[in-house]
Amino acid sequence: MYPRGKYPADPDELFEVAQKRWIPTVIESDGEVVAYGNIYDLTAGESAWLGNVIVSPGYRRTGAGTYLIQTMKKRAKEELRIKELKLVCHNINTGALFFYKNQGFHPFDIKSMTGLNHQDIAGIMMKVEL
Repeated sequence: MYPRGKYPADPDELFEVAQKRWIPTVIESDGEVVAYGNIYDLTAGESAWLGNVIVSPGYRRTGAGTYLIQTMKKRAKEELRIKELKLVCHNINTGALFFYKNQGFHPFDIKSMTGLNHQDIAGIMMKVEL
């Protein structure tokens, strides 16, 4: 979610963040929220960043995350009219790194970040053309 983010996420915190972001997207299954993401740092006509991606543990490897990312890529291209979607994934989240690779994202940079327990982590920046 973000370097110092906690799971499960606080709904009030997510709501507050969503007010400052674009196309907050919720995926539901049988009335239960199973995935969420939003877009931030929009550069009109060019690119934006995918953020706060969360998939409920019980719905990982079920297609919910893939559906979320496909939906967000489509919405970003059609609604925001951007050409490229970027994200930051932490090196400690190996499963997500491979997931994003399978969604077409490719690494383009790396930055030093501080994790939840104040440990040094690498933020691997990835992007995909829309």
